[in-house]
Amino acid sequence: MSFTEEKNELNIYPALALRGLPIFPGAVIHFDIGRDMSVNAVDRAMKSNKEILVIAQIDPDIESPQAEDLYRVGTVCTIKQVLRISEGNIRVLIEG
Repeated sequence: MSFTEEKNELNIYPALALRGLPIFPGAVIHFDIGRDMSVNAVDRAMKSNKEILVIAQIDPDIESPQAEDLYRVGTVCTIKQVLRISEGNIRVLIEG
């Protein structure tokens, strides 16, 4: 979720939790994902405006992170490309 004061509007984004990989504004990076919740977040983003909120996990060993398992700051990214590499796994190219 993001709030822009100038426009006074609220934006809601699908969220993608990454293990040990922070994404910074302006960065272009690719990575593989396989967790159902991550694949679903990418699918939802692709069906709308291709924007997704990427947040790093505090403890990468947690399989199903909750809000308290994530850092408080993330990066809104644009999905540039999605490749299905195997059943249930996808490779994502994003720009922060």
